[in-house]
Amino acid sequence: MEELNMFIVTITIGILLLILAYLIGYKKQIGLLHSYHYKNVSIKDIPIFCKKVGLGLVFIVIAVFCKALLDSLYPNVYWTDYICMIPLAIGLLTCIYYIRKYNGSIFGLKNKK
Repeated sequence: MEELNMFIVTITIGILLLILAYLIGYKKQIGLLHSYHYKNVSIKDIPIFCKKVGLGLVFIVIAVFCKALLDSLYPNVYWTDYICMIPLAIGLLTCIYYIRKYNGSIFGLKNKK
């Protein structure tokens, strides 16, 4: 019963993250990110910035769904965590890279000129 509950919770989190990725990446709702992640992004770069951050979130969603699936197929097996870390790392690094590229820093500490 506990495995089923964890599966449901993990899938729910994955669905919520997928909705967030859709809203940011496709609908370009940049306001869903914290303001310091985009305060130095120029207006013309917002569409590509949103698309790339949304792509990073999709990789994180893949990691969450992968974790739910592997934990349900192979309960109490440690190596499933390592498999799920690959898309998680790709997603986090993608988000960090494009936030730094378009914003100047992760927390918006770049001085505006």
